[in-house]
Amino acid sequence: MTNRISPGYAGWDTAEQQALWALCPGEPIGVTLNGACFMTPVKSITFLVGIGPRRASITISPSAGAAGCATAPTAARPPTP
Repeated sequence: MTNRISPGYAGWDTAEQQALWALCPGEPIGVTLNGACFMTPVKSITFLVGIGPRRASITISPSAGAAGCATAPTAARPPTP
């Protein structure tokens, strides 16, 4: 299984949220998508996870910086010396 990835992270344009929405619309559970491709309620999220024996690797956009890096330091994972 791969790490999850969502529109708006790691260089994935939020406009592509519309393609995910077409596959799995949120209206049946009360989630809406506005013209800027953001969902309401605000805490809603869409994501993809790869599962299977042949998973593709994900290339992080250089413009995403450390925020797009799966190994970026966090409170749970401080920087290594």
